[in-house]
Amino acid sequence: MVDLDELRREIVLAVSQSKSPREFLRDRRLRELYDQIKSLPPVERGPFGKQINELKQAIEQAIDVRLEELEKVDLKPIDVTAPMDVNSPKA
Repeated sequence: MVDLDELRREIVLAVSQSKSPREFLRDRRLRELYDQIKSLPPVERGPFGKQINELKQAIEQAIDVRLEELEKVDLKPIDVTAPMDVNSPKA
């Protein structure tokens, strides 16, 4: 089985460095973990599913933090009194 704590560290680190962090919600390793639930005995499914959901919540929190960081970086003040070409991005 996969070490969920190690996977959490890897994905959270990758999210913190990503320009598009939402892509990590579609990570192949998460899908594989959800697929593993089907092969487990019924007694183990609940606890394992709970661990996977906690992992996903940790990733979602890291994504929210990273998106806030990216929003702060992307905000550039605009001089509303300046001509249009001053505030337009340079090609």
